[in-house]
Parts: sequence; structure tokens; C-alpha cells
Amino acid sequence: MTQTISIVKVVGYERIKTEHADDVVGFVERLVMQPEPSRGFGYLKDADRLDLSVEALVAERFRDQFSKEVVRMAETRLRENGYEPELAGSEPGLQLTPGSTFVVQVEVGHAGALTLRLA
Repeated sequence: MTQTISIVKVVGYERIKTEHADDVVGFVERLVMQPEPSRGFGYLKDADRLDLSVEALVAERFRDQFSKEVVRMAETRLRENGYEPELAGSEPGLQLTPGSTFVVQVEVGHAGALTLRLA
């Protein structure tokens, strides 16, 4: 059984959208604060796609949703693995304007495997 969590960003207004937002924030905080990176983080590192990691979402897109300690841990883990976090909107190709939205879906499969998708 899998559970899909949607994280929605609207420029100028950010929120985590789910029926159990506290559960999602808590899950992400526990994942980031683990002493060792998750298996999914390793898969994304191997694929050179740490930009899709939960840590990157915390450090770059949703930093105001988490404590400074969680953001700092996400940034540290990314840097230790060769990825420099960027602030939202700093990518040259990013074309977000007020009212723009995008959705990141995090799917937690059996055995704790994570799948991230931009929709």
C-alpha cells in the first residue's frame, strides 16, 4: 500500500496540502534529521538528481515550513554530497509569476521507498 502526499507551491503563498499536514511535516522532519541519508537520497545522488530530494525541497522551496535546525540539516546533507542548494526563483529557467503553481508528489511505497514527481 502506498500513500501519496502532494506539496503545492503558489508564488507568494506556500503551503503543504494534505488531509494530515502535521503528519507530512513530521515525516519530512524525521527523514531529514536521520543521522544517515535515506535510501531514496542515495538513489537520487547516484542519478545526479539531488534537486529532487526531500532535503532540496526543504532547503530550497519550503524552508519557511520547517525549523531552522531542519533546514540547516537539509542544507548540510546536500552540501556534503556535492549539491549546493539554491533559493526558490534563482534558477534562470524558472518562469513563476504570482498565481503560478506546481505540485511535487512524494509517494511512500512499501519498504519505505520514496518516489518524487513534479506535476
